[in-house]
Amino acid sequence: GSSGAGKSTLLNILNGNEKPYAGKVLLNGFNIHEDTKKIEGLIGYVSQDDLLIEELTVFQNLWFNARLCFSRLSKEELLKKVEKTLSELGLTEIRDLKVSNPLNKTISGGQRKRLNIALEFIREPAVLFVDEPTSGLSSRDSEHIMDLLKELALKGKLVFVVIHQPSSTIFKMFDRLLLLDTGGFPVYYGNPVESVLYFKSLVDHGKAAEGECSECGNVNPEQIFDMLEARVIDEHGRPTSTRKISAREWNIFFKRSIPPAADNSFNYVKLPESGFSKLSRVGQFIVFFTRDFIAKLSNTQYMVINLLEAPLLASLMGYLLRYSKGDEYTFYDNLNVPAYLLICVIASLFFGLTVSAEEIFRDKKILKREKFLNLSRLSYLASKVAILFLISAIQSLTFVIAGHLVMGISGLYAADFLVLFSVSCFANLLGLNISSTFNSAVTIYILIPILIIPQLLLSGVLVRFENLNRDMHTDPSEVPLAADLMASRWAYEALAVNRFMSNPAEKPVFKTNIRISGANYLSNYWVPRMQELSVKALEEETSNSGTKYRVALEKEINKLNGARQFRQFPSPGRIVQPNGFSSAEQELIEWLSYITELSNGREKESRAEKDRILNAKGFDIADYKKKYTNEQLVRLLTYSDNFDKINWQEDGTLSREFEPVYNIPAKGILAAGHFYAPYKRVFNSIVPTLWANVLIVWIMTVLLFFLLRIDGLRNLLRLIQVAGKRIKARSDSLQG
Repeated sequence: GSSGAGKSTLLNILNGNEKPYAGKVLLNGFNIHEDTKKIEGLIGYVSQDDLLIEELTVFQNLWFNARLCFSRLSKEELLKKVEKTLSELGLTEIRDLKVSNPLNKTISGGQRKRLNIALEFIREPAVLFVDEPTSGLSSRDSEHIMDLLKELALKGKLVFVVIHQPSSTIFKMFDRLLLLDTGGFPVYYGNPVESVLYFKSLVDHGKAAEGECSECGNVNPEQIFDMLEARVIDEHGRPTSTRKISAREWNIFFKRSIPPAADNSFNYVKLPESGFSKLSRVGQFIVFFTRDFIAKLSNTQYMVINLLEAPLLASLMGYLLRYSKGDEYTFYDNLNVPAYLLICVIASLFFGLTVSAEEIFRDKKILKREKFLNLSRLSYLASKVAILFLISAIQSLTFVIAGHLVMGISGLYAADFLVLFSVSCFANLLGLNISSTFNSAVTIYILIPILIIPQLLLSGVLVRFENLNRDMHTDPSEVPLAADLMASRWAYEALAVNRFMSNPAEKPVFKTNIRISGANYLSNYWVPRMQELSVKALEEETSNSGTKYRVALEKEINKLNGARQFRQFPSPGRIVQPNGFSSAEQELIEWLSYITELSNGREKESRAEKDRILNAKGFDIADYKKKYTNEQLVRLLTYSDNFDKINWQEDGTLSREFEPVYNIPAKGILAAGHFYAPYKRVFNSIVPTLWANVLIVWIMTVLLFFLLRIDGLRNLLRLIQVAGKRIKARSDSLQG
């Protein structure tokens, strides 16, 4: 048929790539669209496009394909089969040449076509579909390709070939011809040579009895199209755009020529035999992994860029951010350390996305061919993830080493690597989901900045959460839900908090500093605010404002009572009872004085304990601070620039804004706690922020893998597209 007649569409329905709206396609009585397990390996497909892995050699393409198809064969038997196929298709001489792409040719177009056919030819499927095998080839290569297909047909296989403009020799090779006219109308089915006679008889051609040349024996298939698409001549003898006989009319002639239907009630009890036997899921994973690994190693440009970009970018970033107050550089004085940690996280996201964004998109043609083998999608995805994680591990390691050395950051390399590697793995899965969803490389790379910018803004560094749009959260002291969905928020917090609490200068006394900070907060900020609230509550005892203050007092007392660190204040509920505050006022004043006195005592004891620990360590604390701590990071995590150390919340409680890195969250389920908390609550257990946050990033990564496994984003996109079409159709009908 001519271009656009529906040849490829019909082919894709017959081979199972597309499902028909009506009717069914049977293979020995088995529905190919429903009984996919039963017809496994019986159908082969050679696309018009090259379905080759360009980074591999001719031999490697065929070898890995064979390993997926013949699990029962030993390596020696498999090698013989591959060598035989290469020989039969004339590919032995180029077996070790890399396939490459058509713009960077190492093998010819005809050789590429033969290799495409070899990938299916090696397993000899019962039914083979070939789409335009001769397009773009010389006449010699075209005839060679058709000879191979004819040989397969002579072995008893059923071969469907879509062809556009066949030569006489090729045309006469076919046993049957199905001719489609514009719009997908079938207009002929039968012997190819007799097709010329058929159309000549319908149009009263002068030589209706001649199907082929009497002298040379050639058949001119173009005659058929000339008769099909003959135009009406106007009064000036010029052809018009109107056909003499429309496609629908040709179809009516065709239907009349069909003989009465025979009895088609086939009683097949089994399918054709096949040597196909696919590997187990683990075996498929190994083949997929090895194939992809070798393909990436052979792509020198890909390897150089992906392995060098991380250390080079880290070195450049470290050099630019290596700030010093004077001639001597110290890590302690560098104002850019918080920014450096944030850029580390964003760079890891970028590396993870760029290395994975095209992975599945690039393989879609290969997956289209391998779909007929009914291989495990889980094994394929797992192999992709394994290779990407390996690349991300190398990138993260070299990034941390190069960047930290230039910045003069000492210690905690393993923890920083763990966080950045986790973020890259998250980005790998995010990139794979995008790669699986969209059909355009341009769209994929446009999405990368759209995905990274929110990660940057909601990391909690550039913009503090309390300064975000109020619509994003109701409690300024808590992290907004949108930020909790960002891997950057968890990763940056883990890096910053762990760098603060686990460095050699802080780690020995960190828990002691928590006690000092807590006691300091209670005596210097919490108690004065409670005294202030009690005064206001007494002054406005009968007003609504007074009720608000009394409720706040009750809640704060209950919080401290629940901590069980001090003598309990008896019956806090009296404070909110009508006219009950007056009787409880004196007792509250005495209790707050007790809290102040006890907190001051505990702070003094803790400071003495801190001195003993530092003296026992025997190191110069000033030198250690210069080497391992950073003043700007300390100021950021202790909120030292905050004027308000305690804030009033809308729920009637007081929020501690004093040294959050020394404040352990009181409650929570999964990594709950304020930003920069040293520990997180994980099901009522206290877990260091580093491990809790890394756990959250990996939970998000696993969820993305599950989404990828079910192709969730692509299915969602399809639903949106279908809904959009329905809305448009509804709108058009209403307008009509």
